[in-house]
Amino acid sequence: MNIDEESCRRCEIEGHEEAGELGTFFMLQRKLLMQRMNLLGVFPAQGACLYHLLGHEDISQWELAQEMKVARPTVTTMLQKMEKLGLLTRQVDEKDQRLTRISLTDDGRKIAAEAAKTKKEILCSTFGRLEPEEQQQLLNILRRLCEFTKEAMKESEENV
Repeated sequence: MNIDEESCRRCEIEGHEEAGELGTFFMLQRKLLMQRMNLLGVFPAQGACLYHLLGHEDISQWELAQEMKVARPTVTTMLQKMEKLGLLTRQVDEKDQRLTRISLTDDGRKIAAEAAKTKKEILCSTFGRLEPEEQQQLLNILRRLCEFTKEAMKESEENV
C-alpha cells in the first residue's frame, strides 16, 4: 500500500491513547448491539438482514448478498438458520429456477421492526447525545474515512 510520508506524520495514533479509544468505541458499540439483538433472539448480522428484508420483500438470495456486501455462502448459512427459526421463507423463483427468493414471515417482520427500533435507540442514545455541529463533523470524518478505506482496499486487491 502506498502511503505518503505526510499522512504517516499526521497519523500518530498507532500505539497512542487515541488508537485505544477508537478500538474501545467500536468494541463497545458492537457489544451494545449484540446485547440488544440477543434480547430479540438474533445475532447483529441477522438483525441487519431482517431489517434489510423488511424493505425488500421477495428479494433473491443473490441480490441480498450483493446489497449486504457479503459472500453468497455467508448469506446462505445465515438464511438457513433464520428459516429454521421461522423468521423467513425461501422459495425457488418460478421464472428462474437458479434463484431463491426470500420473504419474511410474520414473526420475521416483528423482529425486523424491533431490530430497526433497537438500531434507532442505540443511535439516539450515543450519536444523538452529540451537539448537531459535532454530529456533522463526525459524519464528515466518517465519510472521508470510508473513502480512504475503500481506496486502501482497492490498492490491496490490486496487489494480490
